[in-house]
Amino acid sequence: MTAAQALGLNALLLAVLLGVQVLFRVRATSVGYALGSLDAQLPEGVLASRARRVVSNQIEAMALLTAAAILDPVVSGLAWVVLFARLAYVPAALGGVPLLRSGTWLVGFGATVGLVVSALL
Repeated sequence: MTAAQALGLNALLLAVLLGVQVLFRVRATSVGYALGSLDAQLPEGVLASRARRVVSNQIEAMALLTAAAILDPVVSGLAWVVLFARLAYVPAALGGVPLLRSGTWLVGFGATVGLVVSALL
């Protein structure tokens, strides 16, 4: 997988996650609230709150992956590990499964750090 492919697939995942977050927010509040200014702080519900944290986590993970891609445009198989770990993290985080969520996050983070380190060597 090339760096551009790894970033592109993770960006697609982020786009899907943003859509999921909005759907959960609309489900917990209303379409009017979601289309409004969002100034009023309505409770967004457990799933929307989890989805917001998953989106934030994906953005943070992409920052590290971007650094790895800039350092080494020919990304190794670790990029696949990052992608699959991120894909496994999403349902674990949305489902509230703490050990699985933490484990998949750790695998993805470790693979991302591995990409950065291998690019620096």
